[in-house]
Amino acid sequence: MTEQERRDRIVAIARTWMLTPYHENARIRGAGVDCAWLIYEVFREAGECPVIEIPPYSPQWHLHNSDELYLQRVIPHAREIDQAEAKPADLIMYQIGRVFAHGAILVAPGQIIHAFKEAHCVMQSSWTEGYLAEMNGKPRPRRFFTVF
Repeated sequence: MTEQERRDRIVAIARTWMLTPYHENARIRGAGVDCAWLIYEVFREAGECPVIEIPPYSPQWHLHNSDELYLQRVIPHAREIDQAEAKPADLIMYQIGRVFAHGAILVAPGQIIHAFKEAHCVMQSSWTEGYLAEMNGKPRPRRFFTVF
């Protein structure tokens, strides 16, 4: 399978999660998922991620400590890239609170699929507008990763 076919497969799988309700620490398509489990389940189904342990976590962990719990799970399986290199099926990690605590899958230029608590579901949206665009009046810090 070519890299483009693999990327297309990831995006297609991500789309099957659309409108799944947002539910912290859940990972069942159509029933409930959060942003971490969405990414894991999409990449696992696509064969791009090994089975990994994600222990239960507090929904507010990112507000009360500085441990990069989310990035600790991403970095061993993906490499960081520059924004200009990002393509569909790559990851965008956003700083929420003190740490990078929200993740999304790039699905088209400027578009992501993510489990978004404020929208109550998995949705497609712009990766640079609304809540994800700014933090404290400045551009929200974000980092990009790829498994390719």
